[in-house]
Amino acid sequence: VLARGSLARYLARASLAGQGISCGDGFDVALDASFAHAEISPCTCTIDQGAVESFEIVNTMTLDLEGQRVTHVHAGIVRVAMRGEGPAVDAGSLGPVASMLGVPARIGGLVGAASQLASMHPPPIDITTLDVTQGGRVVVTVDALSLDGASPLAIVADEVSLPALTGPLGAHATVTIDALSGTASESDVRLAGDLALTGSAPIVGSVTRSGRVTVTGAALDSDAPDYRVELSSE
Repeated sequence: VLARGSLARYLARASLAGQGISCGDGFDVALDASFAHAEISPCTCTIDQGAVESFEIVNTMTLDLEGQRVTHVHAGIVRVAMRGEGPAVDAGSLGPVASMLGVPARIGGLVGAASQLASMHPPPIDITTLDVTQGGRVVVTVDALSLDGASPLAIVADEVSLPALTGPLGAHATVTIDALSGTASESDVRLAGDLALTGSAPIVGSVTRSGRVTVTGAALDSDAPDYRVELSSE
């Protein structure tokens, strides 16, 4: 019993290493006396390959346990850093302002993150706030995110927002996606929600877009992944 923390930390690190994940010195595991719950301390972990470069656990994360099996994960704020500049995604019916401000690539980045999560076969997870970053800046914030741990992985979130959307010559926009839901596997992702976009740009002027947005990724585990964003206007 006295060694349960050290053993849990060793087993957790070994399990993560098997998935190409390495956590920093701040990583620690505390087990309660019943062995039914564990707490993971705030830390940053890197991933050796894939769309996600690293993730940061900002608040203490709680795990529900049955023996050595994790049955549920409860997290507060988690920050996920993506590799590169995001996928090439055609703006399609989102329009030129969305394209100018990189909206499709930001939304498409969720596809890569979802695919990599699915490939890790996680247990059910609830996250209060997920910040997705690229190049050190937050590009997407997801509120009240839940993953069911099944295969394919079912995903739901209360709201997705794209902060700090500014571009050349004063172009700007705000974008939210409410009631996001969908499924993800290592190769295919489909996410949908209710999008609202308002903004303006030189020549184009003021723009509003709203409707059901669907984001898909196919062949994501190949050398030729395909990303698509489609908006069904109201």
